[in-house]
Amino acid sequence: MKKFDYIMIGREAIGRPNVFGKKPKIKFGDYLKESEKYNFPFRQIKFQAMNFTKGKKNATELRLKIFKIKNLRELEEFSKKTNF
Repeated sequence: MKKFDYIMIGREAIGRPNVFGKKPKIKFGDYLKESEKYNFPFRQIKFQAMNFTKGKKNATELRLKIFKIKNLRELEEFSKKTNF
């Protein structure tokens, strides 16, 4: 492997933690629980929310709505409503 291969593997894992194995698909709600546990900043959580939309039919629409969200409570409600 070359040095940049590690970077590309890491980039692929952003928003897709299942890339390393055949575990059950992780949803954004699961990520939210972990982010609360470790007190992640809101901007990081919001960034990951956008990454979790990868591969969805309506990904562009979801990302535009996430972009407009201003706080964690709104993001949690949106996540439950859209189930992504």
